[in-house]
Amino acid sequence: MNDLEENYVSAVVVLRDDSAAAGGRLLALDAALAATFRNYEIIAVDNFSSDGTRETLRGIPVPMTVITLPHLHDLQAALTAGVELAVGDYVLEIPDVSADVDFALIERMYRVCQQGNDFVFLTPRRVSGGSRLFYRLMNGYFRGRLPERFVPSVMTLSSRRGQNKTADVGATLVNRNVSYVLTGLRCASVEADIVSRNRRGLRENVGLMVDTLIYHTDYISSLAVNIAVLFLLVSALSFLYAVVVYFTINTAPGWTTQFVLTSVSFGVLFALLAVVCKYLSNIIRSRLPKNYTFGSVEKKENR
Repeated sequence: MNDLEENYVSAVVVLRDDSAAAGGRLLALDAALAATFRNYEIIAVDNFSSDGTRETLRGIPVPMTVITLPHLHDLQAALTAGVELAVGDYVLEIPDVSADVDFALIERMYRVCQQGNDFVFLTPRRVSGGSRLFYRLMNGYFRGRLPERFVPSVMTLSSRRGQNKTADVGATLVNRNVSYVLTGLRCASVEADIVSRNRRGLRENVGLMVDTLIYHTDYISSLAVNIAVLFLLVSALSFLYAVVVYFTINTAPGWTTQFVLTSVSFGVLFALLAVVCKYLSNIIRSRLPKNYTFGSVEKKENR
């Protein structure tokens, strides 16, 4: 007991219809934390489960704080709900309690964190093709501008300083791992042979990727502006074509006038679209309100 770490650790776990796995996994997490830290807390975020997860949590002999979300939140918002209630010197984020993660790795992550790293990511050696593409895009966009690289993770440990600094990135954390790297604080990765299971559907995965690219890069806004400019040029060429046809070919009465008006109208429309896309991009990058709501917060003390 005398060798236990004095730093207080808050473990935030998100559950979504995990009644079958919750008991064993939370007991294993509690044992791993107790083996390393003298003081710790577990915050379980029930993300609108419909399989009795909340009742299961009440019966697990582990002291914890249980947050019940009143409607389904995206994973990033659910994590934020738990992290903002955490009081520890360090915050451990576990986005999927059912993932095949050896919680003994928490101690290793903590030791790496103690080496001057404010964020430590537990990274699976094998990830999906979609994840590889996303992180390749992000790292390509910020190449040469950041000392750290973006990596996928199944568990993240951060210092209190790191969490405080994250608030400077924006009020809404579209992608927590990306926001952590953008703080400019030191990050490190611990690789492990983990089978990374993505329980999010295709729609949520694509939405997260697009939202992250919109909020943290100008990939999407630049694409929209370039498309608008392209069609603006097409409208200009159509206008020139109508003028040339008017002076060289006999056309039906009113054809040239109608074609010119159509070209000019679409040209103005696409010019406005380019301006609107750029304007919306600037709005998106401004600070947004928090993207989660609490349903209830209850303290469990039984063991």
